[in-house]
Amino acid sequence: MNSISILYNKPIIDLNGKRIGVVKGLVLDMELGSISHLLLKDPKEMPRGEFKKYSIEFSKVKSIGETIIVRSN
Repeated sequence: MNSISILYNKPIIDLNGKRIGVVKGLVLDMELGSISHLLLKDPKEMPRGEFKKYSIEFSKVKSIGETIIVRSN
């Protein structure tokens, strides 16, 4: 079983190779037992009301390796 901690500080890029940021936090869906979002900013430092700006839905993740590749919108 893999630990979710391996995702922290991994670079995130889109399918075009554009660097989006790095993983600074995760949002877990406790009912489903899965990750719902990757956070681009430490949750403690995230401005109120800016969740969408600093998060990526985990369903957009295409692959995880040295980097995390995500679909654009």
